[in-house]
Amino acid sequence: MAEAVAAAEAVAEAMIDLLWEKEKDNLYMSKEEFIDNLKDWSITAHIVDGVTVGIVVQRGPEFHFTTFDAKWNLTKTDIRNYLLPLIEQYGFVKTRTPTEDTRQQRFNKLLGFVPDGGDEFFNYYRLEKLRRSILCQL
Repeated sequence: MAEAVAAAEAVAEAMIDLLWEKEKDNLYMSKEEFIDNLKDWSITAHIVDGVTVGIVVQRGPEFHFTTFDAKWNLTKTDIRNYLLPLIEQYGFVKTRTPTEDTRQQRFNKLLGFVPDGGDEFFNYYRLEKLRRSILCQL
């Protein structure tokens, strides 16, 4: 049992390292602060053909996803599999996007997220129902 816990902790640490390397230039905090901020978050590797191509970070109804290579994206099936359980459990999903990231803002709206406030750093979004095109089986 201890070996399984140690292995899971090593995987989580490796995913946090990957996430830090990708995002560190966009953050205004130390790696220690970054790790501390992730304590309450669930971190899941997004694996395609045996390769970790992205990471899903989730806490309650809040959901974020990042990829490590521009060629990898979430499929409709991935979106459904990640978001539908959150909607079923909480009644909604929320996310945020940096105010200057218009590409990500368009993507959120394409998925059906609606604006739900903002501040000087982020635009906040909320999704209560997946679009029919995402719900349909592929």
